[in-house]
Amino acid sequence: MGRALHINLTTGKMRALEIEKSLLKRFLGGRGLASNLLFKKVPEKTDPFSPENPLIFSAGPLAGTRWPTASKITVAAKSPLTNGLGYAHAGGDFGPELKFAGYDLLLVSGRARSPVYLHVEDKAEVLRDASHIWKHPTSEAIKAIQEEVGECRVACIGPAGANLARISSIVTDKKRSAARCGIGAVMGSKNLKAVAISGSKDVRVADPEKFRRLCGEAFERCSPKNPQMQGLSKYGTPWLIMPKNEVGDLPAKNHQTAQFPWAENISGESIRRKHFVKPDSCFACPIHCRAESRVLEGKYAPLEGVRPEYESIDALGPMCWISDFSAVMKANRLCNELGLDTISTGVTIAFAMELYEKGLITKRETNLPLEWGNDESALELIRMMAYRQGFGDSLAEGSARASEKIGGQARKYAMHVKRMELPRQEPRTLKAFALGHAVSNRGADHLYALPTIDSAGMWDVAQRIFRDLPLEELMDPRCPTYKPEIVIFTENYCAITDALGVCKFTTVETYVFMPLDLAEALSALTGEKFTGEDLLNCGQRIVNLERCFNVREGFSRKDDKLPERFLKEPYRGSIVELDDMLSKYYKLRGWTERGIPKKGTLKKLGLNGCKKT
Repeated sequence: MGRALHINLTTGKMRALEIEKSLLKRFLGGRGLASNLLFKKVPEKTDPFSPENPLIFSAGPLAGTRWPTASKITVAAKSPLTNGLGYAHAGGDFGPELKFAGYDLLLVSGRARSPVYLHVEDKAEVLRDASHIWKHPTSEAIKAIQEEVGECRVACIGPAGANLARISSIVTDKKRSAARCGIGAVMGSKNLKAVAISGSKDVRVADPEKFRRLCGEAFERCSPKNPQMQGLSKYGTPWLIMPKNEVGDLPAKNHQTAQFPWAENISGESIRRKHFVKPDSCFACPIHCRAESRVLEGKYAPLEGVRPEYESIDALGPMCWISDFSAVMKANRLCNELGLDTISTGVTIAFAMELYEKGLITKRETNLPLEWGNDESALELIRMMAYRQGFGDSLAEGSARASEKIGGQARKYAMHVKRMELPRQEPRTLKAFALGHAVSNRGADHLYALPTIDSAGMWDVAQRIFRDLPLEELMDPRCPTYKPEIVIFTENYCAITDALGVCKFTTVETYVFMPLDLAEALSALTGEKFTGEDLLNCGQRIVNLERCFNVREGFSRKDDKLPERFLKEPYRGSIVELDDMLSKYYKLRGWTERGIPKKGTLKKLGLNGCKKT
């Protein structure tokens, strides 16, 4: 039902293993299986850069099939950024290609003596020398690997990962990134430059006729003909910029404000009108939310490449008060070439700019003028962070560690949770996201819960899921009362989605598919019977296991917090009432007031082995 490859880089030995059927029933695959392996394989207090910290590539069971948007792969390890549970996701074709090569999961342990890359082709595996491409940017390294081994899909680190920058990413096929938690630095610590996959096998389907029918119906439901998909299909995630700016949910100037005077310059409509070249998509996706873009005007024109995502645009644009789209496009491409997480990079630069504004650092420390909107300095900082040069060496550690090194008042301006920089939502405007950021087990994270039900006005979805709650209060984005209920449901559903390898645009972003739809697809695929409730129980199990990992590392309620700015500095008359939401969230989860799962909760979920936490 599943197959894994264990690669020991220290010895160079590799062995294939069958994945226990019981594990797939309980954790599904993808993120679920990866988190379970981390809990079992990572000794307590392990240094994230030690050979004992495994790096796991895990594709969900639906990845590589005809199910629409099933392209996601999870890359997991103990995070060097948070020192807790770490994982990142990437779409595109890498995850499906792993399935075509005959594997659901790669577990990489140890450390190679010198730089290597792994090539897997239809269950034939070899480690190749990577010394000649170790310092190469990602596009050059990927091109060199493809010239050496032929057509393949590649996941690769850049100079940032090689230099152990704690905010480094893994880039797949030049266009997608497994970006968060500093996963690229774990790969770099293992002297592993890249993983190249070539496969020609089909994914086995237990009931081909039924699965084909379900996939066909699903494609129709999430095609651009569906009004829910039209914005994403036409403009990609940048379509969010204008409506978010209108309601005060476009974080800017390091969250000093949440509106941007030049939002139109970086909007989805403007990018489409001025810069669109052609659509692009991940494997088996009818939405085509990606696009190739060309910039022919602005300071950094001409430029060509992938259109930046909303999160990248906001982090590298409004957060740093940069309004020139050519500068944002340039910064995004530079992050991808050097292998840096665009969210953490932009938010960390914004942190430095606010310190500069307040006189807490000066040009003497930075060797650069860091006034708001200085795009030339921002681009230079990106290079300095990737190569750990000068002031960039401190920023490569992330804003939290940089603030601790600078000391004094600097800590209050670092926008992070559990040392991972906040994604691009304004917590004082969207209280569900505020709670979701705080309790996320991998650090500040919009995708751990993605609680969009209230902010997107999905009343019909709310009526189906929360029929016994007063919807007027629940659906008010600024009212905290029922945000724990929303976050718990969406956390569980996100865990299912990540475990199956499905994009969230068709699940918690739009609810085109509900858990029952995924259960029917999984049943036809595997021949095992799953219900929607079965999947939600799996999601709950995954979230609790991940909490147990963090508890073992010393995390508790003290770490489920937000920066002081959101708790004490009102924005549009609103602050975040975090303590009350936390207490209710813990109670509903079956956790203690300290945020630790109770023994009875773990027993109910079949996680008895975690009760020592």
